[in-house]
Amino acid sequence: MLGRKNKNIEGIKTFFNEQWKEVELIGEGSYGKVYKAKKEEFGIEVYSAIKQIEIPHTKFEVDSLKTEGMTQNEITTYYEKSVKKWVEEIKFMSSFKDCENVVNIEDYEIIKKKNEIGWIINIRMELLQNLNLYTVENNITDKEILKMAIDITKALEDCEEKKVVHRDVKPDNVFVNSKGIYKLGDFGIAKKVEKTVSNMSKKGTENYMAPELYKNEKENKTVDIYSLGIMLYRYFNYNRLPFLPDYPEEITIESREEAIYKRVSGEKLKPPQNATRDIANVILKACNYYPKDRYQTAGEFRKELEILYTEIKEPRIVFDFNSKQMNKIFNKNKSEDAHEETLSIFNNTENKEQVEEIKEMVEKENKQEEQSQEKNIIEQEINIENNMQEKEEEQIKNPISIKLKSNIMKIIIGILILIIAIVLFLAVKSRKLEKQNNEHELVAMIELVGMTSEEATEKLKELGLEVEYEYVETENEEEIGKVLEQSISKDEQAEKGTVIKLKVAVSPEKIKVINVVGKTIEEATQELEKIGLTISIVEQNNEDVEAGKIISQMTAEGTEVAKGTTIEVLVSIGTGNQEEQNEQEKQSTTNKNSQKINKTTTKTIEQVQEIQEQPQQTEIPKVENIPVTSIKMGNKIQYLRSGSTYNFSSSISPSNATNKNVTWSSSNASIATVSQNGAITGKQNGTATITVTVQGTNVSDSFNVTVYTKGDMNGDGYVNSTDASMILDKKGSRSELDLLKGDIDGDGALTRDDANLILNGFKNN
Repeated sequence: MLGRKNKNIEGIKTFFNEQWKEVELIGEGSYGKVYKAKKEEFGIEVYSAIKQIEIPHTKFEVDSLKTEGMTQNEITTYYEKSVKKWVEEIKFMSSFKDCENVVNIEDYEIIKKKNEIGWIINIRMELLQNLNLYTVENNITDKEILKMAIDITKALEDCEEKKVVHRDVKPDNVFVNSKGIYKLGDFGIAKKVEKTVSNMSKKGTENYMAPELYKNEKENKTVDIYSLGIMLYRYFNYNRLPFLPDYPEEITIESREEAIYKRVSGEKLKPPQNATRDIANVILKACNYYPKDRYQTAGEFRKELEILYTEIKEPRIVFDFNSKQMNKIFNKNKSEDAHEETLSIFNNTENKEQVEEIKEMVEKENKQEEQSQEKNIIEQEINIENNMQEKEEEQIKNPISIKLKSNIMKIIIGILILIIAIVLFLAVKSRKLEKQNNEHELVAMIELVGMTSEEATEKLKELGLEVEYEYVETENEEEIGKVLEQSISKDEQAEKGTVIKLKVAVSPEKIKVINVVGKTIEEATQELEKIGLTISIVEQNNEDVEAGKIISQMTAEGTEVAKGTTIEVLVSIGTGNQEEQNEQEKQSTTNKNSQKINKTTTKTIEQVQEIQEQPQQTEIPKVENIPVTSIKMGNKIQYLRSGSTYNFSSSISPSNATNKNVTWSSSNASIATVSQNGAITGKQNGTATITVTVQGTNVSDSFNVTVYTKGDMNGDGYVNSTDASMILDKKGSRSELDLLKGDIDGDGALTRDDANLILNGFKNN
């Protein structure tokens, strides 16, 4: 609906024909501002949240479009499309009206500015508290966190029913009402599942973004499950995201960037510090790097969370900004609650190291107590002897029945010494026997293969056995961190204290890829081999890069790969004339065929002469039709700049197959065309599938190639100030395709220089 322009009376904003008045500004972001507003009728006050979006956001945007040559009407049309997108979102959000766990839109208005290009969109929603603020003001328990996750999975179930992926699940977009019901909001970047494609631009928040979304790869609905899993990881990890330094270590900008890089590159997540084993397992499954290994539906995820929720009988605080509980654990402060702290550490199975320290301390104290008791017994014996000597001396001084008394005392002393000696002997022997029995006690070994190294260690310690590790590298993701072999197999017996050797699978040694763009092939080969990597070369015509130097590399700098991995690079062969090259290749092929024919003719004449000299054969040899089993495409490339041409090759198996005629095709000729000799030409932004097929068969091979326009960062087909802003506002590392698109000056990095080139009139090549 359309409304009048907001009035500003005494500095207070009004909305919806002055029915609603601003109370306070409660939120602000790139989308606009959010106000708390109230409406008063008949003495009753009602409150709502009103999101206000201005299109365009600043006058600078309009001025930038004018400098690019756009007319007033063209600029107006340009921004009208943006307004329509917001209207589509509002209508879409209205379809969730009956969904309890989705933020409801109650009204909206669109106001066109007078005498200038622009619109104001006001969206009125129910007034809720943001999750971030709620956690600051409340001591959040483990049960409350699981309740939040259950409610959000219900919202994701509603999304699945409407075939929608939210793509930006994070604490900023989660809200709670006065009844304690959690809701998911801000569907501004939601996309229909059937419209999701591999070259969709990167959106969402990097801290919670699924790896495939971060890398602009093909995605599905599990990206929302992943993001919710990362939220749970944070709340059960003392408010710290994966790979950040453990509390209370300092968090730096570098550690944040490194944490995101490790997560999206597939490094294995360790369990959250403050989660039970069952909760940790559920979280780690939701956050699995591979989409196929996550929960496949929100309903499946919700059922697991509900089981965990019902199992909690006594909720415990896991998220407290006052940090009293965390200071106890990490700073080990001595206080009146030291005894309770010790008990809580023993009850928490996750604090294994602290439990072991306390056990060692108790054992040490017991040993000291035993030694003290033995010392006391010996001292008592010495005291008795001293007393007896004193009495003997006294008897000498008072010689009354000295001989009789002396004999009696000697007998008594002898008996006492004998009793003491027997007690000491039995005590020592009892301890030795107990120690020997413990040392030689046999225990039955259990099956450890398939357990994690932590689980296996815990089981062995329970049995009174020691452990020694041998690490074995493997590419199998499912085996990493698990026991592959044990030195004593299941059901065999071992004495307590025996060292059990375990073979544990670990990830192969990782090597960070270096940047070889701009180097010669020889330089790149030498540098890559020096760090344990190999090189694969693909040649391409390029007018901007000197022949023999590398244009780009398929694996981005800083990516961690296994030792021995092959890094594919694109090498310039200069400009050249493509038609002349094709003709030269054709002529070369013709000459080779001619030589083959001459050789064959000579050989055939010799064979005929031999046949004429030999007796004639009655059987005529048959010519077999050898079928093609496979075809493989060579010289594959992942990216191709629009306007450039690149040649492919193909090889057929078996080499002596009868039919070797092939046909080349492109799935979208408007993006890329391919000739029948395998030359592909980029036309416009997008991804096309190139296929080579053996004629008359279903034997084929194909792959995807992405065509890009240099400088067009957001993929809208134009190079303008928006693309420059994306370069200036870049955060963290960008994908390889973004690097190719935005690196105008060719120095291998996105910098202000590239943005200035765009702002100063760079045109598409």
